[in-house]
Amino acid sequence: MHSPLMPMNPRLIPLLLCLSLMGCGQSDGQIKEVFGSSQAIETVRNATAVTAYRLESYPQQSFDDYEMTAGPVSVPENLSAELQTLLLDPGAYFWETDVACEPLYGVRIEFQRDDDLVDAFFCFECDILTIYHNYQVVGGEEIDDIRSDLIEVMQPLFPDDEAIQSLE
Repeated sequence: MHSPLMPMNPRLIPLLLCLSLMGCGQSDGQIKEVFGSSQAIETVRNATAVTAYRLESYPQQSFDDYEMTAGPVSVPENLSAELQTLLLDPGAYFWETDVACEPLYGVRIEFQRDDDLVDAFFCFECDILTIYHNYQVVGGEEIDDIRSDLIEVMQPLFPDDEAIQSLE
């Protein structure tokens, strides 16, 4: 029996390291489901510009159909970092269910790195995120667990928007 006061068997260290890396790979795979590719994940992680837009909230058929009602708003570095942390955390998503609703996206956040674009569309009515990579839908997920954190990021970006300010 291993006591906390006794040193660990050094032969167990490679096994534990291997097991921990396997878990990390699973998380990366889940995040890839949301963002569609490693390239999109890297664009979000290493964005050189992050921009916010307020969208007209009604169902659309394609990326080009969305009308902006406010923006572009340059997202400050501290809020960009918070968004990156939230969106790239596998623990942030509600993986086991699907929502049966027609999303009404109200906010679009664009992450840009060189010529690569990743757009995150947020519906706070049914707490859904949809990801576009270079204007093509590549993934998405439910954001119930990070909804309040996301709202805290969005509200300072649109201080005069009653609908965004009233989100809880």
